[in-house]
Amino acid sequence: MRDYTETRRDWTHQRCIGRGTIIIAFAIIFGGVVLALAIAFGLGGRDIAKEYLEKKLKGEKRDDIEHL
Repeated sequence: MRDYTETRRDWTHQRCIGRGTIIIAFAIIFGGVVLALAIAFGLGGRDIAKEYLEKKLKGEKRDDIEHL
């Protein structure tokens, strides 16, 4: 029969392996969400950036963008 400290040590070791797995899974999911948002933001602002750069290249001095 195993004593209490040995059983507790086994449980702690198993918990640490699970904790690491959860942290890695969270990091992968969080990174995927951030990447998806960055791509969506970049693709969504593509037309606005294109129009702004075309106006700058044509030599128009007036900005339609309101600054804070």
